[in-house]
Amino acid sequence: MDNSELKVIELEEIAVSKTNPRKTFDEGAMRELEESVRQHGVLQPILVRSLVPAGKKSKPFELVCGERRYRAAKAAGLKEIPCNIRMLTDDEAFELQIIENLERKDVHPLEEAHAFKRMLDSGRYTLEDIAGKVVKSVTYVVQRMKFNDLIEEVAADFMKGHLGVGHAILLARLEAHDQIEHYKEARSGWKSDPDNPSYGTVRELRYEIEDGTIELGDVPFSLDDVELVKEAGPCSKCMKRTSCNPVLFSDMQESDRCMDSRCYDKKELAHIERESSKIIDQALKIALVTDWSGTVPPDVAKMCKENKIALLKNYDDYNLSERNGWPMVKAFNVSEGKYMDIYVKPDKVAASTSASDPGFEVKNEIAKLEQRAARALELDGEKVWNTVRNWGDGKIGITLQGLDEDPGEKYTRNNGPLSKTEKMALLAALKNTTYQMGSRFEYLKDLTVKNVNNDEPSEELINQALRFFINYQLNVSYGSHLHSPGNAALYNVFKEYYPAEVDGIEVHFEKLKQKRVERTGDRLSKLRAELKELEPKKPAKRSTPKKKTEKAVANG
Repeated sequence: MDNSELKVIELEEIAVSKTNPRKTFDEGAMRELEESVRQHGVLQPILVRSLVPAGKKSKPFELVCGERRYRAAKAAGLKEIPCNIRMLTDDEAFELQIIENLERKDVHPLEEAHAFKRMLDSGRYTLEDIAGKVVKSVTYVVQRMKFNDLIEEVAADFMKGHLGVGHAILLARLEAHDQIEHYKEARSGWKSDPDNPSYGTVRELRYEIEDGTIELGDVPFSLDDVELVKEAGPCSKCMKRTSCNPVLFSDMQESDRCMDSRCYDKKELAHIERESSKIIDQALKIALVTDWSGTVPPDVAKMCKENKIALLKNYDDYNLSERNGWPMVKAFNVSEGKYMDIYVKPDKVAASTSASDPGFEVKNEIAKLEQRAARALELDGEKVWNTVRNWGDGKIGITLQGLDEDPGEKYTRNNGPLSKTEKMALLAALKNTTYQMGSRFEYLKDLTVKNVNNDEPSEELINQALRFFINYQLNVSYGSHLHSPGNAALYNVFKEYYPAEVDGIEVHFEKLKQKRVERTGDRLSKLRAELKELEPKKPAKRSTPKKKTEKAVANG
């Protein structure tokens, strides 16, 4: 037999290959194909290879490519099918199946992932080989292969269409315990329910993941520490760190993040326990403190209790900002694992400094007096603020000489340009209104009273802040630009900045819409015709019957 032969073969003689990467078949598309085969037959031959029979029950041929046509032919009641027979080794058949399926537009990304993994696991292909075969980048192949790490529940949602490729890429790079949390959230959020889960937009999911992972720019321990948690190794060489794995995390190179939250928590705890033990064992003059929550690791709490060491709590016992009369001491925060300078309440100083100091009592009295004086100044400021704040509301308790009009009128009805102070007030208002302004807009990250009193924002800064505000306030995942004024406004802004890209998106979905409308119209026409056939028919008038003819349909 030549290496290639065209022949019609009985379906019963063909065995379905177990190595075909396509495992799912769209029911609607299969019904359409079945109907086409029933009317016109199989127009394009399937590819099979000849097998050496192992016994009487063995089938002589194995299906290599064309399982959809094979299934449609069986469903349509055909007994035989046109085949292209080729002599192929197992390796050649496997590669043809992979390439043929991956070239189809409807192959699911999970099936791509399974296929790539099988190619790599076979030992016959490298990542570069696979990328070359499918004409994709190595990054594309690596990210697709990562889909194999999706937990079963998320993978099922992916197959059902509850999340897209963008969501899957983000989730597949997380550890299983983090994936399950997003899976649960998708079913419990206000925009979803168990039967209709919502993972939000890709952008929203990315922000959730960033908020749940650790940026490594300010960690309390050394990233090169090989002893901290030996089995995990140093962070500096970990492939779960975004900067160490640019192929998988090509979209996250602007931030250096740890993508394994449990591993990080384990290292942070080991660091806290090690440093606390060193401070206690060596009797270092460093106070042990907690954050505002009072969170203390169990082993650290035990060490402090056994050594009768008091733990100072933020706000209750100390403050991070300088305050009059509050002495500064060195401290180690057992909640965060960080060394810091803190300002301790005067009556708590004994818990963090030696009471054997001969001047301790006097220093403590001075600190208390300074504390009361500072508080009196704060109260004075509050009185001024409350008076000014209530100025235009008729609540003012004093008389201002020469004031004969509502002071609110002059401010709220002024339609002139913003002054220096109003520009700064606008920035502060934007920060108070939108959380992301304070965490992501550079100028507002560390806004202080000093900035407010002395800075003069430029028009460029104001415009940039307003655009940032527009984007975050109007960028929502519900509704559409066809019904929501907010969505319509942001849509028009994007179209102004990215006209070609938005036009491309509109054209893409318009084509999909037209195809859907046509399919729906055809289906409605057929159903109406069926309904008409089911309606009671009036008795026909007697006439000479005409001979019926049938139109032959050519079998492609």
